[in-house]
Amino acid sequence: MSPDRRPIAVVLAVDDNYALPAVVTVRSLVENLATGTAVDVVVLDLGISAENADRLRAAAAPHPLTVEHFDVTRLADLPVSSEGHSRQFSTVIFGYLHLPVLLADRYERLLYLDADLLVVADITPLLRLDLAGRAVAGVPDWGIPTVSDAEGVLDWAERGLSPDTPYLNSGLLLIDVDRWLATDLTRHALAYAGRHSHLDLPDQQTLNAVLRGDFVTLGREWNFIVWPPLLDSFSGPIPRIWHFGGRFKPWSRGSRSRHHQLLYQAYADLVGWRPAVPGQPERVA
Repeated sequence: MSPDRRPIAVVLAVDDNYALPAVVTVRSLVENLATGTAVDVVVLDLGISAENADRLRAAAAPHPLTVEHFDVTRLADLPVSSEGHSRQFSTVIFGYLHLPVLLADRYERLLYLDADLLVVADITPLLRLDLAGRAVAGVPDWGIPTVSDAEGVLDWAERGLSPDTPYLNSGLLLIDVDRWLATDLTRHALAYAGRHSHLDLPDQQTLNAVLRGDFVTLGREWNFIVWPPLLDSFSGPIPRIWHFGGRFKPWSRGSRSRHHQLLYQAYADLVGWRPAVPGQPERVA
């Protein structure tokens, strides 16, 4: 490892289908970052146009943003099911699993964010979290709490896992790079994915299969799913990061919550984008 590695980078992995949402995610991060907190932003290029790469760099200012090219043909042989949630996915969803390996010589720690997240508070406390020797910290999935759930790890029993082994949502991951490499998680995850062609949530189920529940549990405020039953029942800390999981995205079908639709649009306006949600034309400055 390089002796002059920087402490941390915030990382995303997107193609052009998610490039503009990633621009909003990056801008929301920067808008709420505490003064004096220095981060690099790295976006894994899974098929991004030069124009959208420039938008991403502008959204991160004054923090540096690097667009890291990745050969997506390396993912081409991984199976993606045509059933369930997987109908909306391509093999590029596995791209972020390569990030700790690709960036190992540059960073000690990575904070991975999906492009359907909206950061609404300072994340500095998360960046400094003690991972207690584990490779990953994440938030347990609200809808899939354990590996034995119907959408959890399909072969949990065969893998020797207890049915109550916790299952995380992969939309936000705090990663200790050295520990990730020491446990060879990228290789194990891609090998598992290659053997399973009917996973409903392919990358997330794959990651949970190889983590085996061995992750630091974060509070739900760090990855809060915008879903009415959860919004109605939650009484914990105020969410710092909203996650527009599932099919209802604020830039396409619209959010399940009018309040969160408007909140998302307020951040999209900062980068000159008015998404084409029902009843509105798209506008990109």
